[in-house]
Amino acid sequence: MSSRPIIGLFTTMIGLMLIISGCAQAPGPPPAGGPPPSPPSGPLPAECVNRVTEPQQASAALQQVQPGGIVCLSGDGLTDAELEVRTSGTSQQPIKIVSDGARMRSINVQADYVVIQGLALEDGDGLTMTGRGLVARNNVVYNATEDGVACRDCVDTIIESNIVQRADGTGIWISGQRITLRNNTVSDSVLRTQGDADGIRFFGWGHRLTGNTIKDIKAAGYPHGGPHTDCFQTYDTGDAPPTYDVVIADNICTNVDVQCLIATTDGHGARGAPAGQPAIVFDGNTCAVNGAQAVLLRNFPGVVVRSNHFSGPGDRAVMLTEGSTDCAVIDNTVTGNMRPFEIDPSSEPGFQESGNTSR
Repeated sequence: MSSRPIIGLFTTMIGLMLIISGCAQAPGPPPAGGPPPSPPSGPLPAECVNRVTEPQQASAALQQVQPGGIVCLSGDGLTDAELEVRTSGTSQQPIKIVSDGARMRSINVQADYVVIQGLALEDGDGLTMTGRGLVARNNVVYNATEDGVACRDCVDTIIESNIVQRADGTGIWISGQRITLRNNTVSDSVLRTQGDADGIRFFGWGHRLTGNTIKDIKAAGYPHGGPHTDCFQTYDTGDAPPTYDVVIADNICTNVDVQCLIATTDGHGARGAPAGQPAIVFDGNTCAVNGAQAVLLRNFPGVVVRSNHFSGPGDRAVMLTEGSTDCAVIDNTVTGNMRPFEIDPSSEPGFQESGNTSR
């Protein structure tokens, strides 16, 4: 008896198994690289006399807390908790929600003068906030099903020393007025349902984004094309307030597959910064990215790009297009083959450049 029919049958069966396996595998992002990080929270403060250890108890405590009060979350019984804060503190007596790293799914704040500290949020909606005088400090957000930390319509808010990893979409998303975003670490954002994978998105005015690290956001590994990965992104539209008076300084952006900063307008009624007011000052950042350029300005006037260090395989460090007028590219250091900048004729009015070096 010839072995060819047997070999042919065996090959056909293997092929069918591979096809079935491929069909069963849903499209999605690259797999996680390791376990979630631990919060840099430390023990509960001394004022935590009573500890909350299960979801119903936590919800009740958050409904009953008063200005100046504290809710202390601890233990292994909160992993399924999805918490809400609706009671406001005051500027002199904020409400504190603290944890020693207890793991839960999400927390949503719609209140003023609330401090969120030391939480570990996993596999839920992450940390979402709206309000004035908010503080989010020393939290970990891992594998969020939406943006990891989202502060929408926030005013005079501080987001600092948080770790956001593997968020669906954007690690940290802010809008409003005078938000301070400092010393956070964002990594491994992925595209699942949110349409993109970025580090930080910012909208509004008066923001200060300093000392943050954004890293390891990849476009590869997706079955049907990856996201457009950027460390910092904003875009102005005609139906939203303009973005201006934003300082992005002393941040590190590494191993991100497209751009360090992208700022654009849609060209349909976007108002831009008020006269004489810089839109963005991008100063002292380290950008090691893999896109055609590290900074892309498209129809976005009034940006100062100063004293940054750019490296990567791209053609230029800064690209100014489609009417990005009154911009400056000054005292930047470029490593590799990229040029310090490229500018189209529509962006030349008011352009300044000096002191840029290549090495």
